[in-house]
Amino acid sequence: LLRLASHLAGRATGRDGLIGRVPVVFTLSAWDGRAGDVRGWMVDELVTKYQVLRRDALRVVEEDALVPLFDGLDDVRPGDRARCIDALNDYAGLARPSGFVVTCRTHDYTEMGRPLSVVRTLELRALEAEDVARQLRGEAHEPLRAALVKDPILGDLARTPMLLQVMRVGLRNSSSFRSAMADRAEAIRVVFGSF
Repeated sequence: LLRLASHLAGRATGRDGLIGRVPVVFTLSAWDGRAGDVRGWMVDELVTKYQVLRRDALRVVEEDALVPLFDGLDDVRPGDRARCIDALNDYAGLARPSGFVVTCRTHDYTEMGRPLSVVRTLELRALEAEDVARQLRGEAHEPLRAALVKDPILGDLARTPMLLQVMRVGLRNSSSFRSAMADRAEAIRVVFGSF
C-alpha cells in the first residue's frame, strides 16, 4: 500500500505543474463505528493524524481531491466491520470518488460475509521460488540465498513480499548475517534489526 501511495504521489504533479488527486492512507483500525459517514471520518483523520486545518480537510474531501487508501479492513473491530463496509459502500456510491483502495487479508474478508461494492479486486499471493530467486540476484544476496535454502522456515517467510523486502533491505551488504545464520532466532533478530 505504501508503494502504491508513493507511486500515486509521484503522479499527482503533472508535467504542467498542476496537482492532481493526492493519495492519503487512512488506517481503518481507527474507524469509530459511525454509520454511513466515511467522509466525516476522513476529515477528522486528516485533522488529527495529518494536522490539516479543518477547513482545508473539508474542502479536499468535498472536492474529491484525494485518493483514499483505506488500510486494514480486517483491523476494524469485529462489531464495527459491517457498519464500516456499509459506510464504504455508501461512500463509493454516493460520493462517487474517482477511485479508492481498501486492503484486507483475503481470509478475513471472506469470513466477513459482506461484500464491498468495488470495481475490481487484486489478491497478493505468496511468491513462488522463482520470484524469490529473481529478487535475490547478485553477489550481495548470496548469504541470504544460502540461508533460505538451509532453513526452510526462513525460506517460507521469504515468500511473503513484505518479509522478503525486509530481508533484502535489511541485509544489504550485511556481514553480520553470515555469523547469525547458526541460530535461526538470531538470524530473524538480525534481519529486522538491520532493516
